[in-house]
Amino acid sequence: LKNSMLVTETLPIAVREGQSKSFEMKNLQQTSATAEPYRYTLELTSNPIYQALFALPYVNEYPYESSESIFSKFYLNSFSAHLVNQHPKIKLVFDRWKDQQQLQSKLRINEELKAILIQETPWLQEAINEEETMKNIALLLDQSTIRNTLTTDMTKLAALQSTRGGFSWYPGGNESFHMSTYILTGINKLQAKGIIAEFDLTNTVKPILTKGIAFLDNEILYHWSRYQQDNKLKPSIDQGIEYLLVRSSYPAVEKNTPLEAAIAYFLKEMDKDKLSYSIATQAKVALILNRYNLKESAALVIKQLQQKSVESVEKGMYWNQNQAGWSWYEAPIETQALLIQGFDE
Repeated sequence: LKNSMLVTETLPIAVREGQSKSFEMKNLQQTSATAEPYRYTLELTSNPIYQALFALPYVNEYPYESSESIFSKFYLNSFSAHLVNQHPKIKLVFDRWKDQQQLQSKLRINEELKAILIQETPWLQEAINEEETMKNIALLLDQSTIRNTLTTDMTKLAALQSTRGGFSWYPGGNESFHMSTYILTGINKLQAKGIIAEFDLTNTVKPILTKGIAFLDNEILYHWSRYQQDNKLKPSIDQGIEYLLVRSSYPAVEKNTPLEAAIAYFLKEMDKDKLSYSIATQAKVALILNRYNLKESAALVIKQLQQKSVESVEKGMYWNQNQAGWSWYEAPIETQALLIQGFDE
């Protein structure tokens, strides 16, 4: 055996339809005198949805049943099944692989690796795991399986909801305002896409929403009442933003009530500071202001976000400020999705 090591150089390539572009792998031009070229491989992915579907088995096999994990599983499965229904070619790909006995890892079917006994390499487990993932995806995309899974998960989620309507992180824990808004916001997104109705879950979801909104309303009223008694106990604006992002999607509250006064307070504070928030919060504030008919203020936020944005052929429209961080809300993909929603609405 040669005393050498296989080194792989990769280069991401993004080419849009109708484009002609040139790419250069500079590292290959700066190799050592002993380097020996092995092979060039081009992997083409015409639809990024395929890559997203590979997260399905991981989420479904997550061992801890917290409110967050159960709802994340429900959200991802329902949205994925919806995508398959909208784009039947996705499922056809997996069905074709299965029919042709090609539901195998690329490590297994790669002709160039036949010179190596894969069972004797560290890549064996990687190949096995990838094949298992692909098989699980094919199973999960079965409509009967999906419907049963969604019904089961929604039943589990309903069981975790307290009598007051809130959700804790784990069974038996204290109700969490954040977890409750997280779940209700997600359900609202699925409803807006028609996904809840698509899988005949409207009657199952309705009582969860009714109780959940009542819980959030009561929490806001509690803090508002304290503020009325002591003006030093100001309600949390961050909590108000999370609340109104959910509440603005449901029927308006009654006029001349304490809850209406609390909502007016939050809207006033948001409007005042709308141009000083982070881009993620600005996206939420723009959505809220627009839904509460403060169109001009919402337009100003969107205008500033557009001014902060950067555009390129490869990445489209994005924000340099959208960086990953240590805080739970510093999630680039979630932030980008919020920004897209803000511009869309």
